[in-house]
Amino acid sequence: MIEAVVIGLILVKFSGGNYNNIKNFKFTDLKGYKFILAGIVTIILSGFFVRGVVFKNESFIKFFVINFNYLHILSLFLIMLGLLLNYKNSGIFLMGIGILLNIIPVVVNGKMPVDYNALLKVGESTNSSSVHININALENNFSLTHGLFENPKCRILSDIIPIPSPYYSPKVISIGDILVMIGLIVAILSISRREK
Repeated sequence: MIEAVVIGLILVKFSGGNYNNIKNFKFTDLKGYKFILAGIVTIILSGFFVRGVVFKNESFIKFFVINFNYLHILSLFLIMLGLLLNYKNSGIFLMGIGILLNIIPVVVNGKMPVDYNALLKVGESTNSSSVHININALENNFSLTHGLFENPKCRILSDIIPIPSPYYSPKVISIGDILVMIGLIVAILSISRREK
């Protein structure tokens, strides 16, 4: 997301866009912004509850761990719905499509599948401890949002695309992630060029 924002802002400079339009853009300018906000709040609160940050009651935490998948899907669905309502802005709409493509493998597999070979490729390209920690977490099923599957359903929509070093932040992404990033860039350019 950060990369997309930086690229978008750079392209504004070369495309004749107006930075003031971006500066004056408000979250409430989005149609369905309440859906997006509800989705963001849902996933943040779920994370807090799972970690016991808010309530340290064991039964409470266990409930959210067991049902985290449903809350995760609900949050993504709400964000997607809010974005798709902005169909007149092709960039924001494209972001919604990207999230929809990410929801599909999560729904049918329970988590977002991550390709093990792509992870190894990223891990071999860097000495970053964070990549190796992520591999270890997935191997031991510590992640509530991502997992390793031998034969995942909808593999083509899963995290299968490695972005290794020398990229500053090696990672494995999905087709949906790419659409979200492209959509964000297009949205920034579109907002910078709007008349009102």
